[in-house]
Amino acid sequence: RLLRKRAKLDDVIAYENLVAQNDSILKLVQMTKDQQTAVFENYIAALKAQEEKEQIIAENASRYNGSNTGSGAQTIGNTTKGKWYFYNVQSVGFGKQEFKKRWGNRPLEDNWRLSDKTTLNVKDNAVVGANKIDASKKYDVAYYLERIPTKKTVIDSISSTRNNAYYQLGLIYKEQFKENLLALTRLEKLLTFSPKKALALPAKYHLYKIYKEMNSARAAIFKNDIIQNYSDSKYASILQNPEAYVASLEDETEAEKVYKKTFSDYKEERFKQVIEASDKAINQFAENDIVPKFELLKTYALGKTKGLEAFKEGLEFVAKNYPNTIEGKHAQDVLDTLNGKGKNKKTLEKEHMKELMKNSKGKGRNGYKGRAPKKLDPRGISRQEQIKAKEDKKKSIGKKI
Repeated sequence: RLLRKRAKLDDVIAYENLVAQNDSILKLVQMTKDQQTAVFENYIAALKAQEEKEQIIAENASRYNGSNTGSGAQTIGNTTKGKWYFYNVQSVGFGKQEFKKRWGNRPLEDNWRLSDKTTLNVKDNAVVGANKIDASKKYDVAYYLERIPTKKTVIDSISSTRNNAYYQLGLIYKEQFKENLLALTRLEKLLTFSPKKALALPAKYHLYKIYKEMNSARAAIFKNDIIQNYSDSKYASILQNPEAYVASLEDETEAEKVYKKTFSDYKEERFKQVIEASDKAINQFAENDIVPKFELLKTYALGKTKGLEAFKEGLEFVAKNYPNTIEGKHAQDVLDTLNGKGKNKKTLEKEHMKELMKNSKGKGRNGYKGRAPKKLDPRGISRQEQIKAKEDKKKSIGKKI
């Protein structure tokens, strides 16, 4: 339980750091050249002042240490008796001197023990790197100015990563820590950046849920916004007719059960039942995303019972009617292979399908008698071919040896 909580906190820290870093970068990007220059001139002035202060402390400590050789520790003990250590400048200076002897000059930052490092944060495939500053150029304004991104693609990437971090923080605070006020600030802030629909819509829905829980009038504002501007979304469906949405979820569960049973019949070679069950399911779950799965399963069953032409006809139907689905793309790949196309397809897939054709029963002059491969299943996997491939690999290794 503690480990899970720590993992959640680690996520929060990572996203908060990412937000702070990218917000700072984007703020600089929006400034004029004069404003950017002024920022770094002030930064360099503050840096010099801090270093001068540290140098004075170090020199004082060095002089104090030299004048009390052999009794420095005792003197410190006497002069600080009854006082807090950090109230005594000489004691602090002595401590800093010892620190520098051991560690050298180290900036106050995370992982300060590492002398040469690049800080990286990897989140949802977004990498944000803070490269080590060149010490020889730390007082050079031009050096900092040239590090500000200017390419639109880079700036857009930084902005997109920042927006996603705000959204993730909103969800974490809301769902995992139940901190609705923190969630509100992050999600409301996100909307000020005019994010893409993929983030704006769910962010508005979560804000609606939070404000509704708080009995705030703003809940109605977000509800109306979603219904009017995102009428075709699932969130609008939930808000307009929550009972129907729950029923649709139940339909999805039922559809999955039916598909599982139908696929089991296919594996048991009860192809007639597969075709009948698929036809029924396609009508029953017409609005469900599972329909392409039933269409493809039916196509393979038709191939088993009516032959290759029926198989190819079914594949063409799936490929044309569901081109953007996994099933549609799979059907097109199989068609390309059967028609001798697909030269850019993986060699393994082409050889696999050719072998399936060769191993079909009742071969004619073209290598098959018009029937779909006996052991071909909707996932394009042949158990016989897997076994044969393993045996061929063993033979190949044996020859090499």
